[in-house]
Amino acid sequence: MLESLEQRLEPQGIAMDDYFKLTGQTEEQVRESMSAQAVTSVERGLVLGEFARQENIDVEGDEVEERIAGLMSQWGESAGEVREMLSEPDSVRSIASGVLTDKAIELLVAIAKGEAPPREAVDEESDEESTTAEAEADADDEPDSA
Repeated sequence: MLESLEQRLEPQGIAMDDYFKLTGQTEEQVRESMSAQAVTSVERGLVLGEFARQENIDVEGDEVEERIAGLMSQWGESAGEVREMLSEPDSVRSIASGVLTDKAIELLVAIAKGEAPPREAVDEESDEESTTAEAEADADDEPDSA
């Protein structure tokens, strides 16, 4: 979070030391004030990640590319440089994580609004597919009667 703050201040020409002077806080005090927010952020991320896993939400490469294209469109002539930075493995992982989070939140909102299929229907469809696949496998395993 401190690094994120530093990145947000940089375009404004404010160094972290200047920020500490302006706010009258030490780095340790700023870290301490951010601590609760950091814990909450991590907890939310873990909960959303587990929700996405249980709901089998995943991110396709084209979704990441679409997000990168959207980010690049904001940079005009600098888009090529931005594309290079966003194509680095850490950036791609971060973008994919953002897309996954957005998809999980969209599903949660749909569930809250009653617009998502009921969970039982999703489970029943999965069970039916499993049962059909198991029956087909069992039929293939039966010896031929001649």
